[in-house]
Amino acid sequence: MVPPLVQFANNLAGTPSPMSQAYTNNVTRGNLLVAMIFDKSPSVPPPTNAVTDTLGNTWIFIDRALRPGVTAYVAMYYTVAATSGPCTVTYTNPNVNTTLSLVEFSSCKGTLDTFADGATNGGTSVTTSAFTTAQASEVLLFFEGDNGSGPTSVTAGASSMTKIAVDAGVYYLVTTSVQTGITATANYGGAVNAAAIIAAFPIITSILLDRNGPDWPLGFVSVATPGSPVGFMINVDPNNYAAPNTPTSVNSPEYSPACYEIMVQAMKPATHGTQNNTGNIYVVRKGQGTSNRDDTGVIVATVLPGQTLSLVAAALNLNVWSPYRYYLDADNPGDGAFITLIVQ
Repeated sequence: MVPPLVQFANNLAGTPSPMSQAYTNNVTRGNLLVAMIFDKSPSVPPPTNAVTDTLGNTWIFIDRALRPGVTAYVAMYYTVAATSGPCTVTYTNPNVNTTLSLVEFSSCKGTLDTFADGATNGGTSVTTSAFTTAQASEVLLFFEGDNGSGPTSVTAGASSMTKIAVDAGVYYLVTTSVQTGITATANYGGAVNAAAIIAAFPIITSILLDRNGPDWPLGFVSVATPGSPVGFMINVDPNNYAAPNTPTSVNSPEYSPACYEIMVQAMKPATHGTQNNTGNIYVVRKGQGTSNRDDTGVIVATVLPGQTLSLVAAALNLNVWSPYRYYLDADNPGDGAFITLIVQ
């Protein structure tokens, strides 16, 4: 496959926040954008809403990790480019010393699978906690901040990660098999204080847009964080352009899809084919509460590992189900479902 890394840019000036950095080239609609922050002297930890950009994308907070020794954090955020064009990213948090690094990846679903972090106080390496990926093909993105001259090498499991920029502590790896219970490690030439984050982003295998059916596979919908439901249409329409309640725009198709049946298979990708989920998944709707597995007023169905749920219309009703109505939650990170729409 084509390497998913499109471009990298960074600002290592160590200037006070707000700090901005532009992507060198125009970003492409639908591509994954990731911002990595090394906040060396914050008065508060990096906020969850600290990243914005000139295209108006909504940036999602992934994680932050405290570097021991002094108050310093590494943090990571991501978004999907809603439009193509020049893009300048800004990080805002009261401080006096910040660096900002940006990457753009193609061929990614635009969703987060999982993440892990770690720290060391005077060690010669930093190792994250263990993590497991949901599918074979994913981009692993590693970011670290230290008080030395950067890592001499970085590994994820048994694989060496590719250096994007050693001075910015950014490395990545494209996996070809499901990674189970692995850690990521950065090695240094001497003792350092360091913190690190690794995030896994699923790569798109195929995206089918069979709006007229008769079958429309939506692919695997993964729940990265239990309690944070994911929409059924996340793979084929991550910005909900075709949702019934989305105002018509230049991005809208002719009509919002509806179907006769929605199949929900409670399985996840294996190295080859599929395997049962670890735990239960939940089909939910949006309500006035948390709208997740703990909000019992919105649970449409609980699906056990390996089971298949079919939402079927009455024989004469034809296409009545909107896939935008439903979301997926899970008890275990990386669990999810294969969703298929049947259109008559």
